Amino acid sequence: MANRAVDWYRSRAGAESSQEDTRAGLGDALYRAERWSESLAVFTSLAAKHSGNISYKSRLGSLAARMHDPASATRIADGLRRLGGGGATLQSARILALLPDKDRAVALLREAIAEGLMGAGISTRMATGWLFVTLWILNCCVAIPRSRSLSSQRNEAWRPEFSWPASLPIPS
Repeated sequence: MANRAVDWYRSRAGAESSQEDTRAGLGDALYRAERWSESLAVFTSLAAKHSGNISYKSRLGSLAARMHDPASATRIADGLRRLGGGGATLQSARILALLPDKDRAVALLREAIAEGLMGAGISTRMATGWLFVTLWILNCCVAIPRSRSLSSQRNEAWRPEFSWPASLPIPS
């Protein structure tokens, strides 16, 4: 399916093919197709033109991790972390989740939640989605209390209860 998306993005013609969102979509499709070097070329170009874009920096860090370059991945994750704010810290955690440093990734995930993802302009729905995807990447489980639904908690401070899967050793 990802390769079909690559074909679609590459079929864009004229000015549409050079638009930022088309290029970013192509980079993401290549990433999902596990065509790391091609995706890296696209995101390197985008990051050079849009140096303040956290998403492009994050994708470069993820690509470095996927391409077995932990030094670059860690450098990018540390750079994102220094930017501060829940969104940048969350992206840093997601990069580190792809490396063997799961303890640091979990610590940064907690830090991102404490910093507040909403201050980064991230919607509740997007923040929740990122949180659950990140937890899945980290091989964690999220147990939602059965006594109350998420919709009844909309106006209340709610923190999920985290539990580590029994099949994985608990980090010390």
